[in-house]
Amino acid sequence: MRRHMSLGLDDFRIIVALAEELNFHRAARKVGLTHSAVTRIVARVERYAGATLFERSHSKRQSVALTDAGRRYVERARLAIAHTDGAVLAARETLHGIDHQIVVGKSMYTDRRLISILRSMELPLYPKLQVSLATRLPGELPACVRSGEIDVAGPNLAGSLAKLGLIDEYQLYVHPIVLGSGQPFFAGPRPRLRLVASERIGADVIRLTYVPA
Repeated sequence: MRRHMSLGLDDFRIIVALAEELNFHRAARKVGLTHSAVTRIVARVERYAGATLFERSHSKRQSVALTDAGRRYVERARLAIAHTDGAVLAARETLHGIDHQIVVGKSMYTDRRLISILRSMELPLYPKLQVSLATRLPGELPACVRSGEIDVAGPNLAGSLAKLGLIDEYQLYVHPIVLGSGQPFFAGPRPRLRLVASERIGADVIRLTYVPA
């Protein structure tokens, strides 16, 4: 059977969509197919893999659940999609004179101000660098980074951009409020910064603007 069957990227995308939605109807809407078409393709992929990737669920919110084999399969499927998409992007970047592209992952909850900043980024030192945004569910971002589908994402987004040397200005807001424990912005060695401006915002906040020294 397997000698006469082959899988394509569309099959991988459908499996990933079902893994993300855990519901045949929602996955079908996501990929633009019917429920029955998604069911047939999933069954075909499982026959090809020789393993059960999804188990039927009795939950009202989800119609399937990933098996251990399914999780491993989805990780590799995401990697295959990312590599193929990366090859296409590399060809297009070369055609348009772009040396490199950074894919920044964001969730639907990401601050819109940050999104506006990322979309308007102009880096004089990297004129041929393109920054693209990819929206995923918060829980999906770590796996997307591990697979290579997304370069940077999550709560360490700003720190990741700093490591790449892509931040040319830092604005720190000093506010007298107790937050408890938190995650430091600079997890590693702190870069050399130079204070260029200090501005009071309202009655209780001071904005400090730094640039790389």
